[in-house]
Amino acid sequence: MDENLIDALLNDIQNKPEYILEESDIVRNGATQIQYREIVSFLCENDFIRQPFKNHGKLTILEKGKEVLKLGGWQKYLLKEQQTKEQTAQKAIYDARISKFQARYGKYALPISAISLLVAIGSLLTGILMYQSRIKELEINQEKLKNKIEKIDSVKNNIKQK
Repeated sequence: MDENLIDALLNDIQNKPEYILEESDIVRNGATQIQYREIVSFLCENDFIRQPFKNHGKLTILEKGKEVLKLGGWQKYLLKEQQTKEQTAQKAIYDARISKFQARYGKYALPISAISLLVAIGSLLTGILMYQSRIKELEINQEKLKNKIEKIDSVKNNIKQK
């Protein structure tokens, strides 16, 4: 199928709210009536356009047809569809790998989680104990400083009295 004919037909349908396929459109785009009918049939079957009455030439554009025009034409739409299929296939491969990994190593998940939890609790307790010991150390240093300040004050008082 000719991409230019598809793009031209979709543009014509979108630009006219009451689009009716006419002989002049077919001639203007340099196509045969058979080509146009094949394209219209294809687009209708794949939900790009809608033909409410089979024997009437009135056509309306659907969301998929608008998406083709928004992407910049039929060729770009096909490229996007191909990329989507490739991404879906890649996702299926990743999902299969994850499932295989889970089937093989799933039984170890609970013990590993339990060990991780114990290690985390141990780290937390160690941190708390280190914090408490640091606080005690600072309190001892504070007491020492107070004693030194008191000694200095007493020496000053003794000097003042003399």
